[in-house]
Amino acid sequence: TLAPYKSHWADVQGKMVAVVNLRPFDYKNNLLVTVPDFVSIFTPGLPLMEATDLIQDVLKIEMFSGNKGHQKVLKQKGKCEIYDPVPLILAQDILSCMPQIQYLVDTMKNKQLQQSQQLQSAPLQQQLQSAQQQQHQQQLQSAPRQHFQQPRQLLQQPRQHFQQ
Repeated sequence: TLAPYKSHWADVQGKMVAVVNLRPFDYKNNLLVTVPDFVSIFTPGLPLMEATDLIQDVLKIEMFSGNKGHQKVLKQKGKCEIYDPVPLILAQDILSCMPQIQYLVDTMKNKQLQQSQQLQSAPLQQQLQSAQQQQHQQQLQSAPRQHFQQPRQLLQQPRQHFQQ
């Protein structure tokens, strides 16, 4: 006997994703993806709550809670560990928003790269600052000698002036 709802794998934008069918016994059209699966596959590194905001507020993708049949299948597959009921989105919505998703992921990766480069360069900056501070301290230590020499020269000049 066929189950009205089943979890299976589908190719969504070149990535294998666990899906569940939206309509009973229609396993090819209107496939649903769990939000946690979407996040881990399409926006890796993005915290789940930020991804949920991205889905709803930025991309304007409608989320579903699914019916008892959906939730039963998802619980059997261990998909309700974070949320119960787990939020679902249509795979076709992912496909239609893929350019925006890719742009946001690229932007996020660039920000992370810049932050990691800043963190890596921080020790170099500290070394440079330390070297600059040492150089400045050396200049300060040698500066009093220069100051003492200059007044002597100035003192000698007036004597010469008075002698004339």
